Amino acid sequence: MRALSPNQLRSILGALTQELSYREIAQRTGISKSSIGRVAAVVAQTTLGPEALLQLGDNELVNTFRVISPGRQSEPEWEKIHTQLKRKHMTLKKLHERYAASATGEVYSYPSFCRRFVQWQRDNGLVTVGGNINHVAGERMEVDFAGDSIEWFDPKGNRRESRLFLATLPYSCLIFCEAFDNEKQVSWVNGIVDALEYFGASPQVLVVDNAKALVKTTNWQEAEIQAAIRSLCRYYGMEPWNCKPETPKQKNRVEAAVHDAERWIIAELTLDEDLVALNLQDLNRQILKRVDEINDQPFRGRTSRSTRRVLFESEEKKSLKTLPAIPYEAGDWKLLTVDKGHCVRIASEQGHRYSTPAEYVGKKVAVRVGRNTVEIYDAQTLQSIGMHERCTDLTGNRTHVLEEHLTEKERHYRRTTEEWIALFVEKGIPTALASEFVISLKQGKGKFPSGRICSAVLSLFKRFPLAAIRQAIAAGIEDGSVNYQYIKRLCEQFHFANTTNKELDLGMNPPDQPVEHKNIRNNYK
Repeated sequence: MRALSPNQLRSILGALTQELSYREIAQRTGISKSSIGRVAAVVAQTTLGPEALLQLGDNELVNTFRVISPGRQSEPEWEKIHTQLKRKHMTLKKLHERYAASATGEVYSYPSFCRRFVQWQRDNGLVTVGGNINHVAGERMEVDFAGDSIEWFDPKGNRRESRLFLATLPYSCLIFCEAFDNEKQVSWVNGIVDALEYFGASPQVLVVDNAKALVKTTNWQEAEIQAAIRSLCRYYGMEPWNCKPETPKQKNRVEAAVHDAERWIIAELTLDEDLVALNLQDLNRQILKRVDEINDQPFRGRTSRSTRRVLFESEEKKSLKTLPAIPYEAGDWKLLTVDKGHCVRIASEQGHRYSTPAEYVGKKVAVRVGRNTVEIYDAQTLQSIGMHERCTDLTGNRTHVLEEHLTEKERHYRRTTEEWIALFVEKGIPTALASEFVISLKQGKGKFPSGRICSAVLSLFKRFPLAAIRQAIAAGIEDGSVNYQYIKRLCEQFHFANTTNKELDLGMNPPDQPVEHKNIRNNYK
Protein backbone atom coordinates (compact mmCIF):
# COMPACT_ATOMS: atom_id res chain seq x y z
CA MET A 1 0.00 0.00 0.00
CA ARG A 2 1.34 3.38 -0.97
CA ALA A 3 1.81 5.89 1.82
CA LEU A 4 -1.40 7.77 2.60
CA SER A 5 -1.54 11.13 4.31
CA PRO A 6 -3.33 11.54 7.66
CA ASN A 7 -6.20 13.41 5.95
CA GLN A 8 -6.70 10.61 3.42
CA LEU A 9 -6.69 8.01 6.20
CA ARG A 10 -9.28 9.99 8.15
CA SER A 11 -11.46 10.33 5.04
CA ILE A 12 -11.39 6.55 4.51
CA LEU A 13 -12.05 5.82 8.22
CA GLY A 14 -14.95 8.28 8.25
CA ALA A 15 -16.46 6.65 5.17
CA LEU A 16 -16.03 3.20 6.75
CA THR A 17 -18.03 4.31 9.80
CA GLN A 18 -20.87 5.20 7.43
CA GLU A 19 -20.67 1.67 5.96
CA LEU A 20 -20.18 2.96 2.39
CA SER A 21 -18.97 0.60 -0.33
CA TYR A 22 -15.42 0.72 -1.61
CA ARG A 23 -16.66 2.18 -4.93
CA GLU A 24 -18.51 4.99 -3.18
CA ILE A 25 -15.51 5.75 -0.95
CA ALA A 26 -13.23 5.78 -4.02
CA GLN A 27 -15.54 8.21 -5.85
CA ARG A 28 -15.70 10.48 -2.80
CA THR A 29 -11.96 10.48 -1.86
CA GLY A 30 -10.22 9.75 -5.17
CA ILE A 31 -8.27 6.86 -3.58
CA SER A 32 -8.04 3.48 -5.29
CA LYS A 33 -10.28 0.64 -4.11
CA SER A 34 -7.20 -1.57 -3.39
CA SER A 35 -5.79 1.00 -0.97
CA ILE A 36 -9.20 1.37 0.69
CA GLY A 37 -9.39 -2.43 1.05
CA ARG A 38 -6.00 -2.59 2.74
CA VAL A 39 -6.95 0.16 5.19
CA ALA A 40 -10.08 -1.80 5.98
CA ALA A 41 -8.01 -4.95 6.51
CA VAL A 42 -5.79 -3.12 8.99
CA VAL A 43 -8.85 -1.85 10.85
CA ALA A 44 -10.18 -5.39 11.05
CA GLN A 45 -6.89 -6.66 12.56
CA THR A 46 -6.71 -4.01 15.27
CA THR A 47 -8.55 -4.04 18.54
CA LEU A 48 -9.59 -0.45 17.89
CA GLY A 49 -12.52 0.46 15.69
CA PRO A 50 -12.61 3.23 13.05
CA GLU A 51 -14.04 5.67 15.60
CA ALA A 52 -11.11 5.09 18.01
CA LEU A 53 -8.56 5.34 15.23
CA LEU A 54 -9.97 8.73 14.23
CA GLN A 55 -9.07 10.01 17.70
CA LEU A 56 -5.32 9.30 17.21
CA GLY A 57 -2.82 12.01 16.35
CA ASP A 58 -1.45 12.34 12.85
CA ASN A 59 1.95 10.71 13.54
CA GLU A 60 0.47 7.90 15.60
CA LEU A 61 -2.16 7.23 12.96
CA VAL A 62 0.40 7.04 10.12
CA ASN A 63 2.76 4.83 12.17
CA THR A 64 -0.03 2.48 13.08
CA PHE A 65 -0.89 1.78 9.47
CA ARG A 66 2.77 1.68 8.35
CA VAL A 67 3.99 -0.75 11.04
CA ILE A 68 1.15 -3.28 10.93
CA SER A 69 0.24 -2.82 7.30
CA PRO A 70 0.33 -6.22 5.63
CA GLY A 71 2.13 -6.50 2.31
CA ARG A 72 3.38 -9.16 0.02
CA GLN A 73 6.40 -9.87 2.26
CA SER A 74 6.15 -11.91 5.43
CA GLU A 75 6.79 -9.65 8.39
CA PRO A 76 9.59 -10.90 10.73
CA GLU A 77 9.14 -11.13 14.48
CA TRP A 78 11.21 -8.07 15.28
CA GLU A 79 11.12 -8.45 19.05
CA LYS A 80 12.43 -12.00 18.80
CA ILE A 81 15.15 -10.87 16.40
CA HIS A 82 16.14 -8.08 18.78
CA THR A 83 16.51 -10.60 21.61
CA GLN A 84 18.47 -13.12 19.54
CA LEU A 85 20.84 -10.44 18.28
CA LYS A 86 22.16 -10.00 21.84
CA ARG A 87 23.63 -13.51 21.79
CA LYS A 88 27.38 -13.90 21.27
CA HIS A 89 28.53 -14.25 17.65
CA MET A 90 24.98 -13.60 16.35
CA THR A 91 24.62 -11.26 13.36
CA LEU A 92 21.74 -9.75 11.40
CA LYS A 93 22.92 -11.68 8.37
CA LYS A 94 22.39 -15.02 10.13
CA LEU A 95 18.97 -13.92 11.45
CA HIS A 96 17.94 -12.82 7.96
CA GLU A 97 18.88 -16.24 6.57
CA ARG A 98 16.77 -17.97 9.21
CA TYR A 99 13.88 -15.60 8.52
CA ALA A 100 14.10 -16.26 4.77
CA ALA A 101 14.18 -20.03 5.33
CA SER A 102 11.10 -20.09 7.59
CA ALA A 103 8.92 -17.44 5.86
CA THR A 104 5.73 -18.67 4.16
CA GLY A 105 5.44 -15.84 1.61
CA GLU A 106 7.83 -13.48 -0.08
CA VAL A 107 10.71 -12.22 2.05
CA TYR A 108 12.50 -8.91 2.46
CA SER A 109 15.91 -8.56 0.88
CA TYR A 110 18.78 -8.23 3.34
CA PRO A 111 19.13 -4.41 2.95
CA SER A 112 15.33 -3.97 3.41
CA PHE A 113 15.44 -6.34 6.37
CA CYS A 114 18.13 -4.20 8.04
CA ARG A 115 16.32 -0.92 7.31
CA ARG A 116 13.02 -2.18 8.73
CA PHE A 117 14.76 -3.56 11.82
CA VAL A 118 16.39 -0.18 12.50
CA GLN A 119 13.02 1.52 11.99
CA TRP A 120 11.41 -0.92 14.44
CA GLN A 121 14.12 -0.11 17.00
CA ARG A 122 13.49 3.62 16.59
CA ASP A 123 9.73 3.22 16.91
CA ASN A 124 10.22 1.26 20.13
CA GLY A 125 12.85 3.56 21.64
CA LEU A 126 15.67 1.02 21.42
CA VAL A 127 18.17 3.16 19.49
CA THR A 128 20.64 4.93 21.76
CA VAL A 129 22.06 8.30 20.77
CA GLY A 130 25.86 8.38 20.55
CA GLY A 131 27.77 10.93 22.59
CA ASN A 132 30.76 13.11 21.75
CA ILE A 133 34.14 12.40 23.35
CA ASN A 134 36.04 15.40 24.61
CA HIS A 135 39.77 14.57 24.59
CA VAL A 136 41.86 16.39 27.19
CA ALA A 137 45.41 17.42 26.33
CA GLY A 138 48.01 15.17 27.97
CA GLU A 139 45.42 12.89 29.57
CA ARG A 140 45.95 9.57 27.79
CA MET A 141 47.95 7.50 25.34
CA GLU A 142 46.31 4.60 23.50
CA VAL A 143 48.31 1.57 22.26
CA ASP A 144 47.56 -1.42 20.05
CA PHE A 145 49.02 -3.77 17.44
CA ALA A 146 47.85 -3.59 13.83
CA GLY A 147 45.88 -6.53 12.52
CA ASP A 148 47.93 -6.82 9.32
CA SER A 149 51.61 -7.82 9.33
CA ILE A 150 54.23 -6.02 7.28
CA GLU A 151 56.12 -8.31 4.89
CA TRP A 152 59.77 -7.63 4.05
CA PHE A 153 62.90 -9.36 2.77
CA ASP A 154 66.43 -9.40 4.16
CA PRO A 155 69.53 -9.07 1.91
CA LYS A 156 69.65 -12.87 1.46
CA GLY A 157 66.10 -12.93 0.12
CA ASN A 158 64.53 -14.50 3.20
CA ARG A 159 60.87 -13.53 3.56
CA ARG A 160 59.99 -12.17 7.00
CA GLU A 161 56.85 -10.83 8.64
CA SER A 162 56.74 -8.32 11.47
CA ARG A 163 53.95 -6.95 13.62
CA LEU A 164 53.28 -3.20 13.81
CA PHE A 165 52.93 -1.56 17.22
CA LEU A 166 50.90 1.68 17.26
CA ALA A 167 50.62 4.42 19.87
CA THR A 168 48.75 7.72 19.64
CA LEU A 169 47.88 10.75 21.73
CA PRO A 170 44.13 11.31 21.16
CA TYR A 171 44.18 15.09 21.65
CA SER A 172 46.74 15.91 18.94
CA CYS A 173 46.44 12.56 17.08
CA LEU A 174 50.26 12.33 17.03
CA ILE A 175 51.16 8.72 16.20
CA PHE A 176 54.13 6.40 16.65
CA CYS A 177 54.75 3.08 14.88
CA GLU A 178 57.38 0.35 15.30
CA ALA A 179 57.84 -3.19 13.98
CA PHE A 180 58.43 -6.23 16.20
CA ASP A 181 58.89 -9.95 15.54
CA ASN A 182 55.92 -10.87 17.75
CA GLU A 183 53.31 -9.56 20.16
CA LYS A 184 54.86 -10.94 23.34
CA GLN A 185 54.87 -8.91 26.52
CA VAL A 186 58.44 -7.67 25.98
CA SER A 187 57.38 -6.29 22.57
CA TRP A 188 54.48 -4.40 24.17
CA VAL A 189 56.78 -2.97 26.86
CA ASN A 190 59.51 -1.95 24.41
CA GLY A 191 56.93 -0.41 22.09
CA ILE A 192 55.41 1.68 24.89
CA VAL A 193 58.86 2.83 26.06
CA ASP A 194 59.90 3.81 22.52
CA ALA A 195 56.61 5.65 21.98
CA LEU A 196 57.15 7.69 25.16
CA GLU A 197 60.71 8.47 24.07
CA TYR A 198 59.40 9.55 20.65
CA PHE A 199 56.78 11.84 22.21
CA GLY A 200 59.33 13.14 24.72
CA ALA A 201 56.87 13.03 27.62
CA SER A 202 54.35 10.76 29.36
CA PRO A 203 50.54 11.14 29.80
CA GLN A 204 48.41 10.50 32.87
CA VAL A 205 46.70 7.33 31.62
CA LEU A 206 47.84 4.40 29.45
CA VAL A 207 44.87 2.89 27.58
CA VAL A 208 45.36 -0.76 26.54
CA ASP A 209 43.20 -3.54 25.18
CA ASN A 210 42.65 -6.94 26.83
CA ALA A 211 45.57 -8.87 25.32
CA LYS A 212 46.87 -11.57 27.66
CA ALA A 213 50.30 -9.95 27.65
CA LEU A 214 48.75 -6.81 29.19
CA VAL A 215 45.78 -7.97 31.27
CA LYS A 216 45.78 -11.00 33.54
CA THR A 217 42.01 -11.23 34.05
CA THR A 218 39.26 -9.12 32.47
CA ASN A 219 35.79 -8.05 33.52
CA TRP A 220 33.40 -5.18 32.88
CA GLN A 221 34.25 -3.36 36.10
CA GLU A 222 38.00 -3.49 36.77
CA ALA A 223 40.61 -5.83 35.28
CA GLU A 224 43.83 -7.16 36.79
CA ILE A 225 46.77 -5.66 34.90
CA GLN A 226 49.92 -7.76 34.38
CA ALA A 227 52.75 -7.00 36.83
CA ALA A 228 55.18 -5.96 34.07
CA ILE A 229 52.75 -3.32 32.77
CA ARG A 230 52.06 -2.06 36.29
CA SER A 231 55.81 -1.74 36.86
CA LEU A 232 56.22 0.18 33.62
CA CYS A 233 53.35 2.56 34.42
CA ARG A 234 54.65 3.11 37.95
CA TYR A 235 58.08 4.04 36.56
CA TYR A 236 56.57 6.70 34.25
CA GLY A 237 53.84 7.86 36.62
CA MET A 238 50.95 6.60 34.48
CA GLU A 239 47.71 4.85 35.42
CA PRO A 240 46.99 1.68 33.38
CA TRP A 241 43.41 1.46 32.12
CA ASN A 242 42.00 -1.33 29.97
CA CYS A 243 38.96 -1.14 27.72
CA LYS A 244 35.86 -3.14 28.45
CA PRO A 245 35.89 -6.55 26.74
CA GLU A 246 34.75 -6.39 23.11
CA THR A 247 34.57 -2.58 23.23
CA PRO A 248 37.34 -1.28 20.96
CA LYS A 249 35.56 2.06 20.54
CA GLN A 250 36.90 2.99 23.99
CA LYS A 251 40.29 3.35 22.28
CA ASN A 252 38.93 4.66 19.01
CA ARG A 253 41.87 6.96 18.22
CA VAL A 254 44.43 4.15 18.11
CA GLU A 255 41.97 2.05 16.09
CA ALA A 256 41.91 4.89 13.56
CA ALA A 257 45.72 5.04 13.74
CA VAL A 258 45.84 1.32 12.91
CA HIS A 259 43.86 1.98 9.72
CA ASP A 260 46.17 4.91 8.90
CA ALA A 261 49.24 2.70 9.40
CA GLU A 262 47.86 -0.05 7.17
CA ARG A 263 47.12 2.46 4.39
CA TRP A 264 49.94 4.99 4.72
CA ILE A 265 52.79 2.81 5.99
CA ILE A 266 52.29 -0.82 4.95
CA ALA A 267 50.66 0.00 1.61
CA GLU A 268 53.05 2.89 0.90
CA LEU A 269 56.26 0.95 1.64
CA THR A 270 55.17 -2.08 -0.40
CA LEU A 271 53.40 -0.27 -3.25
CA ASP A 272 55.97 -0.33 -6.05
CA GLU A 273 58.23 -3.24 -5.07
CA ASP A 274 59.05 -5.68 -2.30
CA LEU A 275 60.22 -4.05 0.90
CA VAL A 276 63.91 -4.83 1.58
CA ALA A 277 65.68 -4.13 4.89
CA LEU A 278 69.05 -5.16 6.33
CA ASN A 279 67.45 -6.14 9.63
CA LEU A 280 64.61 -5.16 11.95
CA GLN A 281 66.42 -1.98 12.99
CA ASP A 282 66.76 -0.89 9.37
CA LEU A 283 63.06 -1.67 8.80
CA ASN A 284 62.12 0.53 11.76
CA ARG A 285 64.23 3.38 10.38
CA GLN A 286 62.20 3.25 7.17
CA ILE A 287 58.93 3.08 9.15
CA LEU A 288 59.90 6.00 11.38
CA LYS A 289 60.67 8.15 8.34
CA ARG A 290 57.14 7.49 7.07
CA VAL A 291 55.66 8.18 10.54
CA ASP A 292 57.36 11.60 10.60
CA GLU A 293 55.85 12.39 7.21
CA ILE A 294 52.37 11.46 8.47
CA ASN A 295 52.74 13.60 11.60
CA ASP A 296 53.83 16.56 9.47
CA GLN A 297 50.92 16.28 7.00
CA PRO A 298 48.13 18.90 7.32
CA PHE A 299 44.83 17.65 8.72
CA ARG A 300 42.30 16.75 6.04
CA GLY A 301 38.89 18.38 6.01
CA ARG A 302 39.83 21.25 8.33
CA THR A 303 39.93 24.93 7.54
CA SER A 304 43.29 25.38 9.31
CA ARG A 305 46.46 23.91 7.83
CA SER A 306 47.67 22.64 11.21
CA THR A 307 49.41 19.27 11.58
CA ARG A 308 49.59 16.62 14.28
CA ARG A 309 53.06 17.75 15.31
CA VAL A 310 52.17 21.45 15.39
CA LEU A 311 49.11 20.75 17.56
CA PHE A 312 51.22 18.55 19.85
CA GLU A 313 54.03 21.06 20.24
CA SER A 314 51.78 24.09 20.69
CA GLU A 315 48.99 22.71 22.90
CA GLU A 316 49.53 19.19 24.27
CA LYS A 317 53.20 18.82 25.15
CA LYS A 318 53.03 21.32 28.00
CA SER A 319 50.35 19.17 29.68
CA LEU A 320 52.49 15.99 29.66
CA LYS A 321 54.91 14.79 32.33
CA THR A 322 58.70 14.88 32.01
CA LEU A 323 60.34 11.52 31.31
CA PRO A 324 62.88 9.94 33.68
CA ALA A 325 66.54 10.36 32.72
CA ILE A 326 66.96 6.62 31.99
CA PRO A 327 64.35 4.76 29.88
CA TYR A 328 62.58 1.77 31.40
CA GLU A 329 64.01 -1.58 30.28
CA ALA A 330 62.20 -4.89 30.58
CA GLY A 331 63.99 -8.23 30.69
CA ASP A 332 63.11 -11.77 29.74
CA TRP A 333 64.60 -14.25 32.23
CA LYS A 334 65.75 -17.73 31.19
CA LEU A 335 67.45 -20.64 33.00
CA LEU A 336 69.95 -22.20 30.57
CA THR A 337 72.70 -24.82 30.66
CA VAL A 338 76.23 -23.82 29.62
CA ASP A 339 77.51 -25.94 26.71
CA LYS A 340 81.00 -27.48 26.39
CA GLY A 341 82.20 -24.34 24.61
CA HIS A 342 81.40 -22.39 27.84
CA CYS A 343 78.55 -20.53 26.05
CA VAL A 344 74.76 -20.40 26.37
CA ARG A 345 72.65 -20.61 23.25
CA ILE A 346 69.44 -18.53 23.12
CA ALA A 347 67.08 -20.12 20.61
CA SER A 348 64.75 -17.11 20.52
CA GLU A 349 67.71 -14.86 19.61
CA GLN A 350 68.36 -16.54 16.22
CA GLY A 351 70.63 -19.11 17.92
CA HIS A 352 73.29 -16.64 19.08
CA ARG A 353 75.72 -17.94 21.73
CA TYR A 354 77.10 -15.87 24.59
CA SER A 355 80.15 -16.83 26.65
CA THR A 356 80.47 -17.57 30.37
CA PRO A 357 83.55 -18.37 32.49
CA ALA A 358 84.90 -21.85 31.68
CA GLU A 359 84.13 -23.21 35.17
CA TYR A 360 80.39 -22.99 34.43
CA VAL A 361 80.45 -25.67 31.68
CA GLY A 362 77.50 -28.06 32.26
CA LYS A 363 75.95 -25.85 34.96
CA LYS A 364 72.72 -23.84 35.01
CA VAL A 365 72.95 -20.05 34.73
CA ALA A 366 70.29 -17.34 34.85
CA VAL A 367 70.16 -15.25 31.67
CA ARG A 368 68.36 -11.92 31.39
CA VAL A 369 67.68 -10.86 27.78
CA GLY A 370 67.21 -7.11 27.78
CA ARG A 371 66.51 -4.65 24.99
CA ASN A 372 70.18 -4.16 24.06
CA THR A 373 72.09 -6.45 26.43
CA VAL A 374 72.30 -10.09 27.48
CA GLU A 375 73.21 -10.44 31.16
CA ILE A 376 74.34 -13.75 32.66
CA TYR A 377 74.15 -14.52 36.39
CA ASP A 378 75.12 -17.37 38.67
CA ALA A 379 71.93 -19.37 39.20
CA GLN A 380 72.63 -19.83 42.93
CA THR A 381 74.01 -16.47 44.05
CA LEU A 382 72.66 -14.28 41.20
CA GLN A 383 76.13 -12.75 40.95
CA SER A 384 76.86 -11.24 37.54
CA ILE A 385 79.30 -13.34 35.51
CA GLY A 386 79.01 -11.60 32.14
CA MET A 387 77.30 -8.85 30.18
CA HIS A 388 77.12 -8.99 26.37
CA GLU A 389 75.80 -6.65 23.74
CA ARG A 390 72.64 -8.25 22.36
CA CYS A 391 72.76 -9.35 18.71
CA THR A 392 69.78 -10.59 16.65
CA ASP A 393 71.25 -10.52 13.14
CA LEU A 394 70.67 -13.56 10.94
CA THR A 395 74.08 -13.12 9.31
CA GLY A 396 77.62 -12.89 10.64
CA ASN A 397 79.22 -14.37 13.73
CA ARG A 398 76.79 -15.94 16.20
CA THR A 399 79.25 -16.80 18.98
CA HIS A 400 80.22 -13.89 21.21
CA VAL A 401 83.08 -14.41 23.67
CA LEU A 402 84.12 -11.74 26.17
CA GLU A 403 87.84 -11.12 26.70
CA GLU A 404 87.61 -12.04 30.37
CA HIS A 405 85.99 -15.40 29.51
CA LEU A 406 88.83 -16.64 27.27
CA THR A 407 90.62 -19.77 28.46
CA GLU A 408 94.41 -19.95 28.37
CA LYS A 409 94.33 -21.88 25.07
CA GLU A 410 91.84 -19.44 23.50
CA ARG A 411 93.80 -16.47 24.79
CA HIS A 412 97.06 -17.97 23.45
CA TYR A 413 95.86 -18.06 19.85
CA ARG A 414 94.12 -14.69 20.11
CA ARG A 415 97.23 -12.70 21.08
CA THR A 416 97.82 -9.41 19.30
CA THR A 417 100.87 -8.68 17.15
CA GLU A 418 102.47 -6.69 19.96
CA GLU A 419 101.94 -9.53 22.43
CA TRP A 420 103.62 -12.07 20.10
CA ILE A 421 106.57 -9.73 19.54
CA ALA A 422 106.91 -9.29 23.30
CA LEU A 423 107.01 -13.08 23.77
CA PHE A 424 109.83 -13.52 21.24
CA VAL A 425 111.77 -10.61 22.79
CA GLU A 426 111.28 -12.24 26.18
CA LYS A 427 112.91 -15.42 24.79
CA GLY A 428 116.00 -13.41 23.67
CA ILE A 429 115.20 -12.53 20.05
CA PRO A 430 116.14 -8.90 19.22
CA THR A 431 113.18 -6.57 19.01
CA ALA A 432 113.71 -5.59 15.38
CA LEU A 433 114.09 -9.21 14.28
CA ALA A 434 111.10 -10.36 16.31
CA SER A 435 108.95 -7.54 14.94
CA GLU A 436 109.91 -8.29 11.33
CA PHE A 437 109.29 -12.01 11.82
CA VAL A 438 105.83 -11.65 13.45
CA ILE A 439 104.64 -9.00 10.98
CA SER A 440 105.70 -11.16 8.05
CA LEU A 441 103.67 -14.03 9.54
CA LYS A 442 100.58 -11.83 9.86
CA GLN A 443 100.59 -10.75 6.24
CA GLY A 444 97.75 -12.43 4.34
CA LYS A 445 96.75 -14.58 7.31
CA GLY A 446 94.08 -14.35 9.97
CA LYS A 447 94.67 -14.13 13.69
CA PHE A 448 94.23 -17.86 14.31
CA PRO A 449 96.62 -19.36 11.63
CA SER A 450 99.36 -16.79 12.27
CA GLY A 451 99.04 -17.35 16.01
CA ARG A 452 99.33 -21.08 15.45
CA ILE A 453 102.64 -20.65 13.56
CA CYS A 454 104.00 -18.28 16.22
CA SER A 455 103.15 -20.82 18.90
CA ALA A 456 104.85 -23.61 16.95
CA VAL A 457 108.04 -21.54 16.46
CA LEU A 458 108.06 -20.70 20.18
CA SER A 459 108.04 -24.42 20.95
CA LEU A 460 111.44 -24.72 19.21
CA PHE A 461 113.04 -22.98 22.21
CA LYS A 462 112.57 -26.26 24.10
CA ARG A 463 114.76 -28.15 21.59
CA PHE A 464 117.30 -25.68 20.23
CA PRO A 465 119.52 -22.98 21.73
CA LEU A 466 118.75 -19.30 21.28
CA ALA A 467 121.62 -18.75 18.81
CA ALA A 468 120.39 -21.40 16.37
CA ILE A 469 116.77 -20.08 16.48
CA ARG A 470 117.91 -16.49 15.99
CA GLN A 471 120.01 -17.49 12.99
CA ALA A 472 117.14 -19.60 11.54
CA ILE A 473 114.59 -16.77 11.84
CA ALA A 474 116.99 -14.29 10.18
CA ALA A 475 117.74 -16.75 7.35
CA GLY A 476 114.03 -17.52 6.84
CA ILE A 477 113.20 -13.82 6.55
CA GLU A 478 116.07 -13.33 4.11
CA ASP A 479 114.88 -16.27 1.97
CA GLY A 480 111.30 -14.99 2.07
CA SER A 481 110.04 -18.31 3.43
CA VAL A 482 108.63 -17.79 6.91
CA ASN A 483 106.93 -21.01 7.97
CA TYR A 484 107.39 -23.53 10.74
CA GLN A 485 108.83 -26.45 8.73
CA TYR A 486 111.49 -24.30 7.07
CA ILE A 487 112.45 -22.56 10.33
CA LYS A 488 112.67 -25.95 12.08
CA ARG A 489 114.95 -27.37 9.35
CA LEU A 490 117.19 -24.30 9.57
CA CYS A 491 117.36 -24.66 13.35
CA GLU A 492 118.54 -28.26 12.98
CA GLN A 493 121.24 -27.28 10.48
CA PHE A 494 122.48 -24.24 12.44
CA HIS A 495 122.53 -26.27 15.66
CA PHE A 496 124.54 -29.07 13.95
CA ALA A 497 126.95 -26.53 12.44
CA ASN A 498 127.42 -24.71 15.77
CA THR A 499 128.11 -27.91 17.71
CA THR A 500 130.52 -29.38 15.10
CA ASN A 501 132.20 -26.07 14.19
CA LYS A 502 131.41 -26.63 10.52
CA GLU A 503 130.34 -24.04 7.98
CA LEU A 504 126.68 -24.35 6.93
CA ASP A 505 125.76 -24.57 3.23
CA LEU A 506 122.41 -22.76 2.70
CA GLY A 507 122.13 -23.72 -0.95
CA MET A 508 118.90 -25.73 -0.50
CA ASN A 509 115.58 -24.55 -1.88
CA PRO A 510 113.04 -23.29 0.67
CA PRO A 511 109.94 -25.49 0.72
CA ASP A 512 107.65 -22.76 -0.55
CA GLN A 513 109.81 -21.97 -3.61
CA PRO A 514 109.06 -24.47 -6.42
CA VAL A 515 111.91 -26.11 -8.32
CA GLU A 516 112.00 -25.08 -11.95
CA HIS A 517 111.90 -28.17 -14.26
CA LYS A 518 110.55 -28.60 -17.75
CA ASN A 519 108.72 -31.83 -16.91
CA ILE A 520 106.77 -30.44 -13.92
CA ARG A 521 103.03 -30.47 -14.61
CA ASN A 522 101.48 -27.02 -15.18
CA ASN A 523 104.91 -25.42 -15.55
CA TYR A 524 103.82 -23.48 -18.62
CA LYS A 525 106.61 -20.95 -18.45
